[in-house]
Amino acid sequence: MLTTTQTFIPVDGKSFDAVRSLCWQGDQLMDWTTGLSYGQEGPLPSRKIAYGYRFNSAIASVSGRYTVLYERCGTKALLLDEGRVLRELNRSYYCAEVYEYPVQFGMLPDGIEILLHCPKDYNRLQIEEVATGHCLTERPAEPAIDFFHSRLAFNPSGTRILNAGWVWHPVDDLRVYQTAEVLANPSLLDGRGDLDLWSSGILYGWEGEVVGILSAAFCGDDQLLLTTAPEIPGVDPEEERPSEAPTLIPGALARYDFNTRTFLSVVQTEEVVGTLYAVGTEYALGLYDHPKLIHIDSGRVVHRWADLSTGNQSSSILHNLPLPPFAWDAKRHRFAVADENGITTVHIEGV
Repeated sequence: MLTTTQTFIPVDGKSFDAVRSLCWQGDQLMDWTTGLSYGQEGPLPSRKIAYGYRFNSAIASVSGRYTVLYERCGTKALLLDEGRVLRELNRSYYCAEVYEYPVQFGMLPDGIEILLHCPKDYNRLQIEEVATGHCLTERPAEPAIDFFHSRLAFNPSGTRILNAGWVWHPVDDLRVYQTAEVLANPSLLDGRGDLDLWSSGILYGWEGEVVGILSAAFCGDDQLLLTTAPEIPGVDPEEERPSEAPTLIPGALARYDFNTRTFLSVVQTEEVVGTLYAVGTEYALGLYDHPKLIHIDSGRVVHRWADLSTGNQSSSILHNLPLPPFAWDAKRHRFAVADENGITTVHIEGV
């Protein structure tokens, strides 16, 4: 049976040290922009350095040793090693003010921590060793795909990479790569990825209309959750469609299986899902407007936290949309979200 535990951590939002980013560190939360960490009672004594600039987001590496602090719709990031600056990171200026900074940590089977980002060109994804900066995916200056890489993620075992960016119309789209394959053949990062449904045109309506993929998340190692745009111009989702019509429909939450290359479920959602996280194998956490727990195979909202604001992101394209600091802990099924008064943590149990 699902149960939730909610805790409020008071913070003085009027001070210089107001929360601007969140990362889980064990049972504590860290805001690298201010250098403060938080326990259940409030800010903890800390000697961490506060980083200025316009940084408003942070992610932690698999080991917890490294952190990337970045501006969500900017070009600048810092790579930290236990809180000390290891090196600065950058991305192309091109449309940077429009969409979410592409960066994510991973770990190879031998324990080497890697960083996935676009250090030079907006459409050229690279993998490098975190500790040394050595690039593992150098390739000739061949024509790259015209794709804006964003919202990067690894599956739990690190064997697959999710790339939930966009192409110019603009419309959100996906790429999924196998980590070992792109390390052996880096040019695969300039292709359409490891989803045959994309190359078969399944993301298009039967008269050629694009079905945008708004958000996606790995559900375990071998499944992918995704949501589609609420409508396709000129297409009625209730209208009977020919047998060759796409499996995906507008306004859907879908579960795709990599082993069988099929959709295990495609259901109409009750409302906009927004940013998506898998909660175990049966549920998804959607963040549009407020956090909500959704049963994957029915699309039904089974629990919501209407008093917690999580912003209105439903795409990698943001245009500096204001988003509150948020942190998700996939291993312990818990999240934290901040406002001007403090930080609320929610632990989802019984998953």
